[in-house]
Amino acid sequence: MIIIVYISLAIIVGSLIYLSVVSMKAVKGMQPTVKRMTATTERMQTSVEKIKRETDALTMTQQKLQQDINYKKDAVQHVVDECKAVPKLLQQTWRSGEADVPTHSPQTLEVERVVFKFMDKINKKNVHRERG
Repeated sequence: MIIIVYISLAIIVGSLIYLSVVSMKAVKGMQPTVKRMTATTERMQTSVEKIKRETDALTMTQQKLQQDINYKKDAVQHVVDECKAVPKLLQQTWRSGEADVPTHSPQTLEVERVVFKFMDKINKKNVHRERG
């Protein structure tokens, strides 16, 4: 009966030796795969960081462009508002007689007609904006 115990122990020891040999081969076989996976992960992380930096730069550029657009829009709106006041000033000047323009010449009448028509359009647009 002792022989059966020794044979069993020998089989167990042999199995453990075989298991360790097979495990070592498996670990050695997985090392290149693990290295490739690590390298791929590092490349992906580098790409993600680069994309994040580019996104931040684009966001900053977008904000600067939006500020520039708003500034230019305000500047153009100011010019438009000033231009809207010109016909009224011309009308006041012509009516007060301060302008040295013949009052009944065909050119003067035509200019007045165009100015008044332009002023009517502006007033209609302002009324429409106030209602809308």
